Amino acid sequence: MFPVVYSDYATSILSHLKQQGIDVGEMVAASGLPSDYRQTESTFLPLRAVFRLLEVTYHQLGDEKGTALIRKALRRHIVPNILADLDDCETLAQALKKVIRLIQVQIPQSEISLTPLGNGFIFSRHKTLGTDDSAFIWSEVFTLWIMIELIQAITKSNWLPKQVHVQSQSCSDVIRCFPGQIQFIRLVRCQV
Repeated sequence: MFPVVYSDYATSILSHLKQQGIDVGEMVAASGLPSDYRQTESTFLPLRAVFRLLEVTYHQLGDEKGTALIRKALRRHIVPNILADLDDCETLAQALKKVIRLIQVQIPQSEISLTPLGNGFIFSRHKTLGTDDSAFIWSEVFTLWIMIELIQAITKSNWLPKQVHVQSQSCSDVIRCFPGQIQFIRLVRCQV
C-alpha cells in the first residue's frame, strides 16, 4: 500500500507559508508534493511528501517560527474539522479515542494508540519495521502537535504533556520542536 494523507494537511501549511510571503512553489518542489496539489476538494497526497514539507518548513523558518506556523495551521484548519466530529463525546477519554480513529482515517498508515497508565494515558505513534527514520521524525512531530492542539481546544487550556515517548532514532530533531518542559524518552519497540 502506498502511504497517503489527507491533502488538507499540506494545503493548510502551504496557505500559511504563502501568508508569510514564502515561495510555496519552491517548497512544493523541495518536498516532492505533486504540482497539482491545489484541488478544490480533499484528496490524498503522498505521506512522505507531506512530512518532507514539514521538514523543509522547519529548516527554512527555524524551530520557533516553524512551530508557530504549524500550530497556526492546525488551530485554524485541521483542529476545527476534527472537533466538529466530537459532538457526541462526553469525556476527554472518549474524545481522544475518537480523535485517534479520525487521524487513522486521514492518515491511513498511521498506527496510533492511547493506552491507560496510572492516572493518565500514553499516546503512541508507532513506527513499523522498515520505516524511513527521517520521515518518521516528522510524523511524530506532526502527530504530537495535533494531539496537543486538540487537547488544548477540548479542555480550553494551555495543556502540555509532561512526558512523551518517541521512537525516532534522532530524538533531538523531535525535541527541538517542542517546549523545554516536556520530557522526551526514546522508546525502543521490540518485535516478537
